[in-house]
Amino acid sequence: MWIDIGKVVAIKQIEFSLVPEKANDLLSIENEINKYLNNGEKLNNWTIKKKSLDARSKIIIYRFKVELYTNGDLLEKNQVNFHSVNQSSKEVYIIGFGPAGMFAALHLINKGIKPIVIERGKAVKERRRDLAILNKEGMVDPNSNYCFG
Repeated sequence: MWIDIGKVVAIKQIEFSLVPEKANDLLSIENEINKYLNNGEKLNNWTIKKKSLDARSKIIIYRFKVELYTNGDLLEKNQVNFHSVNQSSKEVYIIGFGPAGMFAALHLINKGIKPIVIERGKAVKERRRDLAILNKEGMVDPNSNYCFG
């Protein structure tokens, strides 16, 4: 399935460095940004995506990652591809539904692949009781503890 989200202004990501004295000066930042524009491009807006202090050498600098919105070529269609998962989709088994298992399942769905999640352990409310007993009394339920669920 394709979704058309209309016309958008061209976007560029650039990276540059500035000395600390210029790192909070908007004019200095815009002057640095203008160095990355092509002939005829006009800067409409910009957003700092990341700003970090680099003190690894004797000269301390701030590193910037900036997103530029210009009057460059307008894209007629900015299309986002959403794959649908159905019964005939390929299947992949995921063992465990912790943070990594959840991320893997989401990524597979976005690729049109059907995730089959296998989870060991009791339901969350029941497991909470088992963990409370483990923490207070030191009694381990081998099928319902920190490692399962």
